[in-house]
Amino acid sequence: GRHLRFFHDDVLPPGTSIGIHRHSDDEEYYYILSGQGVMTLDGKRHQVAPGDITAVFPGGEHGLENTGDTDLRVLVISAS
Repeated sequence: GRHLRFFHDDVLPPGTSIGIHRHSDDEEYYYILSGQGVMTLDGKRHQVAPGDITAVFPGGEHGLENTGDTDLRVLVISAS
């Protein structure tokens, strides 16, 4: 089974990004609390806003960018 690796409450200021990257063994879930941005999942860009959740499965390429003018606050849950 999978085990919880971390649970973060992260803030991305306007114009910042976590960069496009991938993890070989981890699953990650991003739950948007406030702000707006773009989540890139395997090359496809998706607008995200409060209440949205995205899932990144092992090996999946992903990135999150704050495209708004206020902080983007997100809960990130990782399991491996």
